[in-house]
Amino acid sequence: MKKKSVCNTEGMSSEERHAHYQHIAEESVVQLKSMNAESESLWSPLADKDGIKTWSKHVPGESLNMFRGRCVIRASAENVIHFIAMSNIHTSKPYDPMYEGGRVVEKIHDHLFALYQSYKAVWPTTGRDFCNLAYVVQDGSVSYCSAISVDHPDCPPVKGKVRAFIKMGGFVITRIDEQSCDVSFFGQLDLCGSIPAVITNMVCKKQPMCLADIRRLTEAGEAPPSGPVA
Repeated sequence: MKKKSVCNTEGMSSEERHAHYQHIAEESVVQLKSMNAESESLWSPLADKDGIKTWSKHVPGESLNMFRGRCVIRASAENVIHFIAMSNIHTSKPYDPMYEGGRVVEKIHDHLFALYQSYKAVWPTTGRDFCNLAYVVQDGSVSYCSAISVDHPDCPPVKGKVRAFIKMGGFVITRIDEQSCDVSFFGQLDLCGSIPAVITNMVCKKQPMCLADIRRLTEAGEAPPSGPVA
């Protein structure tokens, strides 16, 4: 069964599809802002290790939880958002060991891309893949890098993969000073297929710990992937 997307583009012209993508991307940032503004006391704590705090939250009416992580990174906000954004756009994620590969499906404009991303299988499950919008926007001292799954005519299902679904995800990077920033991660993921929600929640609660590798790489001055983007 095909997973329902927040964006069914069937029958749309490219102009209509781009406008629809822009609307979805802007709404995803509104959601990120709202979640980031929520008191951490409204979330259930999961861990507090090596300066990284993580939480979960039940979403009313849904079986899949939302997860949150937060840490301070001793690198400029500009470098951190550039590292995260370029890792997505160039489809190389040095902070995610399960990432297998991907491609830019379409560049809508300089801050909005449709991406195909593929992840390794973990026995006994099948590998997952995604068709996502990646959107980067700055609002004063805060930058947002959102991700949300969509349909795209040039990103059909791939044989041997289960098309998973990012219901909401992204990073919020808040400048502290010239050499440090506060970074939060948010994610609600549906692995689809036959994986029960309770297992998905167990797997996804580890997602916010990607902040550990992002912190390690950016504090070490690791350069993000570079090169032309089609």
